[in-house]
Amino acid sequence: MSAGGRRPTLKTIAAETQLSTAAVSRILRGDKKFSEKTIQMVHESAARVGYIPNQAGVKLRTGRTGLIAFVFPSELSSEAMLGEMINSIASSLKGTDHRLTIYPTSSEDEQKSLVREIVDNRLADGVILNRVRPEDERVHFMMERGFPFIAHGRSDYAPQHDFVDFDNYEYARRAVCDLADAGCRDIKLLAPPMDQFYAVELMRGGLDAARERGIAFSSIQGVSFENGLGAIAAALTELCVAGACPDGLVLPSGRICYFVLRTLQKGGVFTGRNIHLATKDSPESGYEFDDAIFVYSEDAWHAGANLATGLLRRINDSKAPLFQVLDQPVPAHRKIASAVLSPQDALGEHSAPLA
Repeated sequence: MSAGGRRPTLKTIAAETQLSTAAVSRILRGDKKFSEKTIQMVHESAARVGYIPNQAGVKLRTGRTGLIAFVFPSELSSEAMLGEMINSIASSLKGTDHRLTIYPTSSEDEQKSLVREIVDNRLADGVILNRVRPEDERVHFMMERGFPFIAHGRSDYAPQHDFVDFDNYEYARRAVCDLADAGCRDIKLLAPPMDQFYAVELMRGGLDAARERGIAFSSIQGVSFENGLGAIAAALTELCVAGACPDGLVLPSGRICYFVLRTLQKGGVFTGRNIHLATKDSPESGYEFDDAIFVYSEDAWHAGANLATGLLRRINDSKAPLFQVLDQPVPAHRKIASAVLSPQDALGEHSAPLA
């Protein structure tokens, strides 16, 4: 609150920074046509005086809600990486005239219905999608309507829309190569449901590496990592009891890896002795793994910041160049690496449907 108990306004920030009200407004809406020093000065001033946009006034004046909707499956709510991503998006929106609203959904139909409701009723200025499918109806619908959105993940329409993704093809390829170098000859993937784009990429990367090395690679049948820890434990136990336990596993997250470790140990299977593991994990997860496990970083905070940046740019300029970021897997002790893609490279050379 400003001096005298009055609510801070754009004029308050303009007076403090000696800029015009119009310039302050543009900077807080994400306009990057100012120097970094000026942008930082305005955001610091907004934080210092406690400026909060009047959303009713903003909507009346601009037709905008000041809201960004993040739509995701509710079963991911317990995943630490999702929490990091949400916190990063919210943090990146501080000092702008947008706030984050989250929409956990219980089914694919609910996701489709919710996206239509948001678009038709202008309940938000833009949407962040999670868990994207190859022929994603939500993506196609918003593209047809010209509604601002960005996807965490790619679809078959990726050359035409904004996205931030992790290169799951390259992760699986490198993981299988690492496991093969450790002596593994029969490697299995704990895969996501195969109707999701990144599941196809994981399988393709693993299969390509396995063919190069002349070893076996397949997914664990009858279970995906979204079936829950109990189902995963049952599937692994069944493999061990049947004497069909693989000597290498490719896993989707540090949390799952930690659980798999405990399950295997109960069955008398130990990493570095009977089996080797590879996993991707967020640098902030807090899990620690020994040298017998190959760990690659998937930085959820980094992804969240890019999702916020890309969507704000699309909201502020519908004709802006496509914002497409593909984070590369690197050993966990190294910083995240990214590749910014051109539209023609958005699907990647390894993204054709599985034969």
